[in-house]
Amino acid sequence: MAVAGRMLTMDEHKALDYALAVMKNLNLIIILYMGILIFSCLRGYVQENSALAFLSRIDTIPPAPWKIPVIAVMTYSGCLLLMRIRGLGGVSLIAKVAVEMTLCFLVSYLLGFGYNGMLLLVLADTMGDIPKMKRQLPFAVAICMLYLVVDFDLFSIYHHIIPFDTYLEYYQRDSRAALLGILNMAASLNTLIFIIYMVLLLRTQMNEKERIMSLNDQLNTANDELQRANVRLEEYAAAAPRFRDYDDAVAEVDRAVRDIIDGNSNISTELTIWNRTINRKLKNHGW
Repeated sequence: MAVAGRMLTMDEHKALDYALAVMKNLNLIIILYMGILIFSCLRGYVQENSALAFLSRIDTIPPAPWKIPVIAVMTYSGCLLLMRIRGLGGVSLIAKVAVEMTLCFLVSYLLGFGYNGMLLLVLADTMGDIPKMKRQLPFAVAICMLYLVVDFDLFSIYHHIIPFDTYLEYYQRDSRAALLGILNMAASLNTLIFIIYMVLLLRTQMNEKERIMSLNDQLNTANDELQRANVRLEEYAAAAPRFRDYDDAVAEVDRAVRDIIDGNSNISTELTIWNRTINRKLKNHGW
């Protein structure tokens, strides 16, 4: 049973690591996909001499086309490097999660807030790194709040942002719909993997809790048996002098019998006498 439990735990952790790795790679692909689309659109506007029409639809000047995918990938890579740091607690853990959330926000900003699924990855990684539910809740609330508020319409009130859909207006309607459809499918897949990861994590934590409870029951049973053994040892220790007297009495009987047989005496008479003597000794010692 113990070996089977360890094997199950190993399989569960492997499944969690695999799901998290898939999310990391999928988010990288999505970021590359969006960054390359923005790069292609900006270059297309310039090459087709339609940059003026594009600038008239936005409120700010976009950065150089190559900077968006490069900075977005580099920022996301920094977030992945932070996720490799495990076992933190207290202020260090809070700072780590805060930096990861900030980096994901920057990536989403560079991509015109067209995608914020990286925050689900941060949430999944944080939940897997914190074993206790009470400690998980504040982080989960903070990340979910940022996930909900990372929206173009909200931040565009305070800052000029170029929405992702505006970049895609470079393409024809059908092409734009197909490109957005691919992005939505990838985002939905990321959400699905996140749900699967959280279900696996919850199941793993419940199984570990059950194993801990089982080990506690076994420990309590072992403690009870140890206490009973200690009581028996105390009883044996108290009775040890009587056992020694009994052994001496038996040895004396054996010697008496051998003496009687060797002396060719009246065996029946002598045995009776010695038996009475031994019985009196045993009675005197409480037997």
